[in-house]
Amino acid sequence: MKDFVKQRRQRSLTYDEKLDILWLQDTLREDNTVDTFVRDRPVTRTRTVAKDFLALVQDSHVVTVADGAKDHAACLRAVQRFLDKQGNARGNPSRNTTYRMTPAHEQARDSYVNFMVPTVTTAPRRPNGRTVKDYHSMFNHEYFVNWFGKLLDEVEELGWSSAVFVMDNAKYHKGEPSTTPKGSWKKADLYQACLKYDIRDVSPTDLEAAMWARLKKYIDEHIYSVVVQMA
Repeated sequence: MKDFVKQRRQRSLTYDEKLDILWLQDTLREDNTVDTFVRDRPVTRTRTVAKDFLALVQDSHVVTVADGAKDHAACLRAVQRFLDKQGNARGNPSRNTTYRMTPAHEQARDSYVNFMVPTVTTAPRRPNGRTVKDYHSMFNHEYFVNWFGKLLDEVEELGWSSAVFVMDNAKYHKGEPSTTPKGSWKKADLYQACLKYDIRDVSPTDLEAAMWARLKKYIDEHIYSVVVQMA
């Protein structure tokens, strides 16, 4: 059959035949663009509708949509018919957002999970190994003081005498000694703290708020945070 066609076909192509070949090549390129566009978007769990494809063919200069709602709606209906003929299923609009995965992706996901679960659960663990904790729950003032003490030891071993530590305004950076008076103390304890710090302008009959105001001023001026005292 090939020899038959080869013997009887013309050596040169007519202008119309060349146009038909170009039309076929352009159509194949467009089909490949459509298939790639429709196939790649579900991989990233991106919902694809006819409006997305209409924007694609507009950007590719395949179609030109005139201004106007009716013209746009007509082009959109044409795109919907084209996608339907290509075998793409049209989903029903839903108000509930759910995972949109193809059966192939679901099967690959389930296979991976079934493979990894035994690996994770049966992995050998050291009996006294460290336990991974949440950063915000474990990094409190006590933890920071211990860490800062180790840092100071390393700085001292290196022989650095002019190191500068720059810290933000985190709460655990400003922690004061545990013996520092607090506003939640009882009135008698606040009065004893005033006597301890030699604050003389108070009396046992003063209001609790007045005692704490004087103590607070003294603490802000004379009592430094733990890390500052360590440094």
